Amino acid sequence: EAKKKLKHNNPKGLIMWAHQSSGKFKEWASLDHFGGTNMIKYFNFQKLFYEALEKQAKNLLLCRQYAQLWEDDKRIKEFAPEIRFQFIKKSEKLGNKSTFLKDLSDCRMVIITANHTTYLETLCANYPTLIYWVPEANVYRKYQDKYFKLLIKAGILHLDPLSAAKKLNKIWVDPISWWKSKKVQYARKEFCLNLANTNN
Repeated sequence: EAKKKLKHNNPKGLIMWAHQSSGKFKEWASLDHFGGTNMIKYFNFQKLFYEALEKQAKNLLLCRQYAQLWEDDKRIKEFAPEIRFQFIKKSEKLGNKSTFLKDLSDCRMVIITANHTTYLETLCANYPTLIYWVPEANVYRKYQDKYFKLLIKAGILHLDPLSAAKKLNKIWVDPISWWKSKKVQYARKEFCLNLANTNN
């Protein structure tokens, strides 16, 4: 759906900073390591990332909140008191009446902070995307490793918040030029072809 509907970004728009949240306790058996103590690490990652940004980049952030299971907005405000927030309505969590694609088209790029569906959608839509996450909380299968390494080498995926902040400081003025570079596009296409193929 994103590939069809998300056709452009706004070069002068804000930077969407898409957050994820998870309950304090697991409610079902899965390979997802998100939640519990890893959520504490997650919030620490956000703090380190934010504090390493240039002032101009900080001023452009739009923090999109998925849930408030940890009083997430209060935790973010502790280190980013002037941050803009965008709260997802309950109906949007199931994909109904979602404004996500429209909101993205109003932004210059998106920052993804967890290994969930969102970054697959933006990569397939060829939308400027910067990703960083807590490694131990965002696992993937061994055969997928070479494709994630392509994203890392291209500077799309970071396993360290300071590395991600350094990259954003370099590209926030004109992210589309970075995004259209050969190295980035090669990594994106290879990753999507093998792990997020939308041709079927």
